[in-house]
Amino acid sequence: MSGKLKIAIFDRSSTNPNARIFEAIRLFRNIAPGVTLDISVEPPNVIEEGVINGRFNLGIVPLHRESPMLNYSALYSESMRLFCGEKHELFSRAGAEISVDELRNFEYAGLSFNSLNMAVHQKLKLRKSAFVQNEEALALLVLSGCYLGFLPTHQAQTFLDTGLVRQINCEAVNFSSQMAVIVRKSTSTGRRLNVFLECLQEAHDISAS
Repeated sequence: MSGKLKIAIFDRSSTNPNARIFEAIRLFRNIAPGVTLDISVEPPNVIEEGVINGRFNLGIVPLHRESPMLNYSALYSESMRLFCGEKHELFSRAGAEISVDELRNFEYAGLSFNSLNMAVHQKLKLRKSAFVQNEEALALLVLSGCYLGFLPTHQAQTFLDTGLVRQINCEAVNFSSQMAVIVRKSTSTGRRLNVFLECLQEAHDISAS
């Protein structure tokens, strides 16, 4: 096999212990050393559009609203929790239980595109006053101490260990996101893509259907 395989991934997968994308890459490289990998990190809406129009051969995105033009296969999960920075008013109280009603009094930063993050914030009626395209930017806003924000627990761990953030103790706001690989329905996948999909399944211990 030769040529190029274009892959787009939603950010922060490298620190998620459930994500074994690196293992899939290793498996694929052993099978197809002649294939060049072109990997981009993009927001889910950009990834889905790119897979549909052929810019990317496959993408890895959080499952939310599925497009009828794409096939979705679940890979791994990501735990999301609400955090505040050390300069935030709630930092000293983060260990105590805080109600959703009280959380609505504080400014909140969230993702700017259709996502489970957006759906949860709308359901909880949090006061969204900052918008981001990725979780790296969201982490910066939380670290500022000016905003509450949902972060993956694996991303937040370093900040927790150094005392820069604390998790808000409110069971009602906790949620998990399921990550999936997507490919376009209306195209022949081709050998390169099929092999990489098999490597993803093997790396995540998923039997091919």
